[in-house]
Amino acid sequence: MLGLTFKQNCADLRNTRVVDLVRELESFGPPVDAHDPWADAAEAHRHYGVRLLPEVDETGIYAAVVLAVAHQQFKAGGAYDGAR
Repeated sequence: MLGLTFKQNCADLRNTRVVDLVRELESFGPPVDAHDPWADAAEAHRHYGVRLLPEVDETGIYAAVVLAVAHQQFKAGGAYDGAR
């Protein structure tokens, strides 16, 4: 899952509906990896129980990748330094 925040290029996690999508996908079995360069990982875990990966696992094998929030880093594609 790429992106967890309420809207693009914003760190606000309040009212995010992406968590519902994570939970729905996890109901089918495998855990969902999530990454969001804008979100505070501690806040995501504390409020929603979602553990954010510190960076995109480009070596992982995934059945699907969901671009849930169109952050500038994701739209630019490729590797990035995580800077906001």
